Amino acid sequence: MARFFREVDVLPDGRQLEGGLYRRERDDDLTGDSVFRRDGRWHFTSELSSSLMGYNDIRLLEISESVALKVLEEVFGAGTELHAPMVVDGDHGSTTT
Repeated sequence: MARFFREVDVLPDGRQLEGGLYRRERDDDLTGDSVFRRDGRWHFTSELSSSLMGYNDIRLLEISESVALKVLEEVFGAGTELHAPMVVDGDHGSTTT
C-alpha cells in the first residue's frame, strides 16, 4: 500500500506554494519513505517520518494516488514513475561492464 504527500509552504501573504512529492510504502510490517527528486527518481528520506511525528517544520498534505500521478506528469514529466523502486545511497542504477 502506498500513501502520497505533497509539501506545502504557506507564504507570509497566505498563499500556498506546493513543493516536493513524498511517498510512503508499507509492505506488511516494513515501511519505506521516499521523495521524488529532479533526477526523476525516488530517493530514501527520513523527512516524511519526522514531519508526520511533528519533529520538523515541513508541512505535508496527504494526496490521492491519482493526484500524485498528475503531479508527476505535470510538474516532473514522469508519470510512469509513480511506483518505481526507491534509490538507496550508493545505488545509481548503472552497471559497469
